[in-house]
Amino acid sequence: MQNSTTAKLASALASLGARLALLAALGLGAVGLGACTPSVSASGDDGGIVGRNDGGIIPGNMCCSPGDALSCKCMTGQTGQATCIAAGVGFSPCECPGLGTAPTTPADEFVSANHCGDCEGCCDGTTCVKLGLGSQSKGTCGARIDCTVCEGPTQCESDVGICTVTTQPDCDATTCAGGCCLNNRCLPQTGLACGIAGGACTPCAKGTLCDSAGVCSGLIDPAANVKLVLKSIALATNSCSGNVPKLSVCVRYEQSTPYVQKLQGCSSVCAPGTSCSPVSGMMRSADSPVFYPGRALQFGFEVQVWDNAASPPRLLARDKVAGVSNLSSFGNLGAFGQVSSLTMAAE
Repeated sequence: MQNSTTAKLASALASLGARLALLAALGLGAVGLGACTPSVSASGDDGGIVGRNDGGIIPGNMCCSPGDALSCKCMTGQTGQATCIAAGVGFSPCECPGLGTAPTTPADEFVSANHCGDCEGCCDGTTCVKLGLGSQSKGTCGARIDCTVCEGPTQCESDVGICTVTTQPDCDATTCAGGCCLNNRCLPQTGLACGIAGGACTPCAKGTLCDSAGVCSGLIDPAANVKLVLKSIALATNSCSGNVPKLSVCVRYEQSTPYVQKLQGCSSVCAPGTSCSPVSGMMRSADSPVFYPGRALQFGFEVQVWDNAASPPRLLARDKVAGVSNLSSFGNLGAFGQVSSLTMAAE
């Protein structure tokens, strides 16, 4: 009887040993259980990751322990904090100073588009009146603004969307000392027509000003409209990048004076990966580009980075871009949160 009991015990121990050996071979030993198994909170808050059609995000592919805090960099140079979400497959956006409540989707009440589409001329309701000889008129004149009426004895210089005098002698240094000449007409200095002392008008970079010396200064025109374009983005190596995100960037701007304006546009979604230079990075709402006023660059705007592989999309990073005065210093937004680099352009 004793021999039989001993034999059964030995057999059970041998079976247990075989199972432990198999677990060790698979990397599922007692120490590794917490790091490799799916983790879903009792509340079901999985950050939009686990148990859904997530296009590359692997349920249970944990890269952090839920609740763990991680220090992160803000654009201001200050240090913020991100928290590992309940599923353990990524971190929350870096909590940086000056940000309000985080959005839950890339599209919210801020979404807005130019009401007459991708219009380089002026908007007459929902119709774009393009720049170019003969296109604009005295009653519909402007560039990247709502069409205006040229008052009094003026007409529209349709190449640049500026109201000019209708008659004058030959344009030269004598008749146009304070401006520049275009089609033999004297134009006041603007970013679209820059020059002095009757010289030929030249356009400055879109969204910039012409200085009093008739030279393109690079200073941002707060009243001009610009398009913002994502050029490149890369995530930091510690951002749980093994979950293969599909990145997109949104730009959000809000002003309260001189009138209320809420704008938000997003780039196209990148192919799966931790970095990309999108073919089409224009900030758009639906199929139309969003036109941001120059003051958005002057006063600052919020940039958001989304992972569209998650369902619903998950916010990876957000921060407030500090205002710039000269367009030549705009473009490289640097590193923040889970982002190692992000570059944009204004067009």
